[in-house]
Amino acid sequence: MFLHPQFLAMDDLLSRAVHLFCYERPGMQLAIAQMTDAELLSLLQSAADACPELSAILRVVLREPHKIESCGETDPGARKVGIRKLYLKQPLVGGLPLSSINPAAQEALRELESLPRACYYRLRP
Repeated sequence: MFLHPQFLAMDDLLSRAVHLFCYERPGMQLAIAQMTDAELLSLLQSAADACPELSAILRVVLREPHKIESCGETDPGARKVGIRKLYLKQPLVGGLPLSSINPAAQEALRELESLPRACYYRLRP
């Protein structure tokens, strides 16, 4: 579920918003790293009036997520979201990884490993 294209797109948009914010306020990176989601969104919203691009991103994230749509790599306005690393840790059962004793866990692990490492999205007007 966490690798759903909509969630990846939302994560990418929030990352872009933070980059825009930090470009204007370079000393904020450490403070942002300690913030809760609510604190971060509040901070970004407080700065949105001064930055139209930040305001547009936050509008999509907070009020218009329906404008995010999956698309192909060559579609107009396509933005790539890469998946750098999958965390495939498993619980141990009797000292053995769950997938070594449970076929359903083994299948779920195979499905995760076969997921594409990138997806593309765009914003509808």
